[in-house]
Amino acid sequence: MFYVEDVINITGRGVAAIGTVLNGSFSTGDSVIIRHNNCAVRDSEIINTGIISSFDICGFHDRLALFLTGVAKEDIAVGDIIERMFPE
Repeated sequence: MFYVEDVINITGRGVAAIGTVLNGSFSTGDSVIIRHNNCAVRDSEIINTGIISSFDICGFHDRLALFLTGVAKEDIAVGDIIERMFPE
């Protein structure tokens, strides 16, 4: 679970959700779901993690940026939660 603290648009990289990993872990290629007010809003995929450098796996209490596919800056907001989707 990732708590969104800011959302920015970086030219040439796309939209990044900046925040803190509350539990679990995230890595490039993970499928995720964005939740607003505990309702599923949009599915996405992590295309990169980090701002200055990339990390293979990011975990508990790491502060980072998640660059997401198919997400506009208006689709995500401060306070939203991003969760990994696990295959059934």
